[in-house]
Amino acid sequence: MAAPALLIYVALNLRQTSTVVKVFFGLAMLLILSSGGTSLSSSDILAGLERMVFLGALLTALGFMRVVATHDTHFIRAGRYLISQPPARRYLSMYAGGHLFTTLLNMGGLGLLVETVNRALEARRDSLSPLVFQLRQRRIVSAIMRGFSTIAFWTPFGIALNSLLLVFPDLHWIDVAPFGLLFAGTALIFGWSQDSIERRLRPLHPRPQVDAPEPGDHWSALFVVLHILGLGTVIFTLDVMLPVSFQSVLLFVVPIYALIWIVWLFGQTGPATLKTGFIERAPSFVTEIGVFSMAGLLGPMIAALIPEAAMNPLFSVVGAQPVILALALLWTTVLFSVIGVHPIISVIVLGELVVRNGGISELAATLALLSGWAGAVTLAPFATTSVFISRLVNQGVWRVSWGWNGVYSFGVLLLFSLLLSVGILLGFF
Repeated sequence: MAAPALLIYVALNLRQTSTVVKVFFGLAMLLILSSGGTSLSSSDILAGLERMVFLGALLTALGFMRVVATHDTHFIRAGRYLISQPPARRYLSMYAGGHLFTTLLNMGGLGLLVETVNRALEARRDSLSPLVFQLRQRRIVSAIMRGFSTIAFWTPFGIALNSLLLVFPDLHWIDVAPFGLLFAGTALIFGWSQDSIERRLRPLHPRPQVDAPEPGDHWSALFVVLHILGLGTVIFTLDVMLPVSFQSVLLFVVPIYALIWIVWLFGQTGPATLKTGFIERAPSFVTEIGVFSMAGLLGPMIAALIPEAAMNPLFSVVGAQPVILALALLWTTVLFSVIGVHPIISVIVLGELVVRNGGISELAATLALLSGWAGAVTLAPFATTSVFISRLVNQGVWRVSWGWNGVYSFGVLLLFSLLLSVGILLGFF
């Protein structure tokens, strides 16, 4: 019942979606309708429909959270507090903001924070030289993008990690998250070091004035952190206590949390406010839901269409070399994203091929694919993030990706490659 409903929702709103969603939807329908003349089986299609429904349901649940967050002034005040930090701490605060806002609200949190920052910059544009304005915009927005990219490694609400947990059902969130935090911390240290060096090599003259935060804004930032910790703790506790899957717990808890949150804000009128806000915003969610749910549908079907004989020569070469295979998974994901293939397609298809052919542990494969995903978010000019950010800040996609994040992306991908290689050789994963 859920799969046809989701397909109808995407089809009804197809006109206002991005080109990526239209291509994914058309390709998925073509593969299903022509399955009788291909090697696709009903089990392959069913696996794709199940993943499509889960990813669509997860994003819908996060959509409820997003609606509530727009009514909570703590999020606006928290963003204001983060952008009011002095230059020495601004990268860390923007990275943390990109990490925290998007952990809870995904792309909606990214848009909320970037719009808050950009409005503050635009308000002072006349008092800044064009060079100072451009440098501040680049440093702040790129830090937010980088913080967003690394939530893929550990957040229980993230699409990337949940997609791979579906591909590798024997792997659990707690198996990945500690190592994922190591990768995310490495990216933070590298990006902060790069920003610090750049500030010393290219200091701004005159030094721009920093607007002080409003009284109480720091409590709002703490409030956002407590939201994430509270929701995460509930999900983790129930996952341990209940004999159901992590994904089932996630889909059960998030909407209830959103309902409790809106009641806390508005009392008895909260549920009606949530219902009205969600119905009004539902058409605007279609691009995000469409991209990831259609990719979940396509992944297993595309993997099933790749002949096993075609992959045997490749896996015979790298299958006995898990380090080489891990690096191949990472860099293939990045390469495909740069030429326009959405990373979720690469991640799911490559994950399915690993399940079929082996040669590497599920944990190592997951970390490799998440590393590629994180690199694609900041480097791929045609990825959802770059297109979304470029529209918000009125800059070209190549400038937002390669121009602002090119050096960072290649540097951090090399560090991820090193971590993967050392971890596999030492037997950590």
